Amino acid sequence: MRQIGSWYGKKELSPVFVTIEERSAFRKGDSGNDTVLPWLNLTVVALTAAVLGITAAPARAQSLDLGVRNTGLSIGNSERWNGVRVNWSDRRVEEINGINLTLWRARNNHDASVTGISLGLAGPEAGRLTGIQIGGGYVVADRELHGISLALVGVGSGDSGSGIMIAGLGAGAGDNMTGIAIGGLGAGAGDNMTGFSFGGLGAGAGDNMRGIAIGGLGAGAGDRMSGIAFGGLGAGAGDNMTGIAVALLGAGAGDNMTGLSVAGLGAGAGTHLTGIAIGGLAAGAGDDVRGATLALLAAGGGGDVTGLTFGGLAAGCGDRLTGLAVSGLAAGAPEIRGAAIAGLAVGGKDIRGAAIAPAWVKVESNGRLAGFTASAFNQIRGRQTGLALGIVNYAHSLNGVQIGLINRVNSNPKYFRTLPFINMHFE
Repeated sequence: MRQIGSWYGKKELSPVFVTIEERSAFRKGDSGNDTVLPWLNLTVVALTAAVLGITAAPARAQSLDLGVRNTGLSIGNSERWNGVRVNWSDRRVEEINGINLTLWRARNNHDASVTGISLGLAGPEAGRLTGIQIGGGYVVADRELHGISLALVGVGSGDSGSGIMIAGLGAGAGDNMTGIAIGGLGAGAGDNMTGFSFGGLGAGAGDNMRGIAIGGLGAGAGDRMSGIAFGGLGAGAGDNMTGIAVALLGAGAGDNMTGLSVAGLGAGAGTHLTGIAIGGLAAGAGDDVRGATLALLAAGGGGDVTGLTFGGLAAGCGDRLTGLAVSGLAAGAPEIRGAAIAGLAVGGKDIRGAAIAPAWVKVESNGRLAGFTASAFNQIRGRQTGLALGIVNYAHSLNGVQIGLINRVNSNPKYFRTLPFINMHFE
């Protein structure tokens, strides 16, 4: 005896078994309802199965599939499907195209590719997710995540991601991310980020960032940053920064900064600065500056500075200053080409331009000042060319005029070395 179908007749939910003898009796023309009705019912079942394409699912898949050629409605863990699919927990899925709804977290689903709309009570999880992904807890792609992804906790991709990612805690990609990443705590990429990233604590990229990064604490890139970085504490790049960096504490770049950097404490670059740096305490660069540096305490550069330098206490550079330097206390550089103005003193070794300070202007031994100097004490321990105005004027050698109460030129003839009101020497 062999079971070949199910019939829900007079006896509810009772299977019908057709024997060889019953089949023979039917062929002989027995018209009894007990034999004819099962065979009619079997005919209907067979036709329905053929039309709908219902086939026995493999044991591994464990799914009820209603459709033709893996297309239609699937309930269970079907490995390949096109259309609508509903499953408790995805496991070892291969490819799904359409709408995929899961109720619990996936297991061993690293090679799965899902394209379309992925919905999960816990969260969609696959090797590759493309389309619209919404998770009650998370959205996770082991390799690639593309499209729009939303989750209460986290959204991310182990490798690359593109599109829009929004999550309550963290959003981004382990490697590269292109698009918009917004996380309550952090957002960005482990390698490169292109687009917009916002994190309650931090936002940006481990390597390069192009676009806009906004972080409650820090924003920027570990290597290069191009665009706008805004951080509550720090903003910028570990290597080069091009664009705008704004932070309450520090903003700029570990190497070169090009653009605008503004910070409550310090702004600038570890090597070269081109643009504008504004710091509440300090602004400048470890090497050369081209542009403007402004700070309440000190502004300038370790190498050459070209442009405007303003410091509340000090302004200057380690090599040549070209342009205008203004300071509330002191200003200077080994070489000055332009004007240095300070509230107390100005100093240098080779000044060509103007040096103005209420108390003291000093030029080092064997140095020179060519231009104009005005101070209570003008101490030119080298050669002065031009005009000096002060109370006491001193020059080792002079090619110009001194005007003040006491004027001394060491290189003048004996009786003309120290004179009141005015002294001069021309060559």
